[in-house]
Amino acid sequence: MDENNIENLLYLLKNYNGALLVASHDLDFINRLCQKTIILQPNKVIYFPGNYSQYLEQHQINNQSVINFNEKRELL
Repeated sequence: MDENNIENLLYLLKNYNGALLVASHDLDFINRLCQKTIILQPNKVIYFPGNYSQYLEQHQINNQSVINFNEKRELL
């Protein structure tokens, strides 16, 4: 899809008054379209109030915090 068609699609989807389930290999497209992210895992659903890249960044920070905590706990 060329850039003009992508922009038109983004405009239409952003102005749609309803919920969307979006699957795409284009991370930039997803980030520009989605302002909320829901992650479906086998035993839980995670809601994040931001785009997918923001979710990944926060997820990485959280994982590093858990690793740091566990390392400090092992030293005690």
